[in-house]
Amino acid sequence: MSHAIFACQLRGGIRAPANGSQPDLVSVKTDDNGRKHTTRAFNTETAEQLNAWLTGYEAQLRQMSDINFDFSVHVLLLLYKELVEKRVGKKNEGLDDEFWAAVDGTD
Repeated sequence: MSHAIFACQLRGGIRAPANGSQPDLVSVKTDDNGRKHTTRAFNTETAEQLNAWLTGYEAQLRQMSDINFDFSVHVLLLLYKELVEKRVGKKNEGLDDEFWAAVDGTD
């Protein structure tokens, strides 16, 4: 499959409205000059990586109902997350408390 997003092709295209009616997809930000504008509220690069990975399961996913599709993708992501966590744990490459304190702003 080309660089097209698999999930959008599979489900007929997903577009986020620019009016802010779906805050999980679009958020309103204020820039340094006080002007408000809409921005995407999720990482599109990560979504493209996920869709590239899901391409390997395209034949199976295409045949599923919406509920089975959602469940299968959630299970695949859960299994992948657990695999990555084990790999990170074995290499002792986890993020320490100092990192999370800086992220949370409690540093």
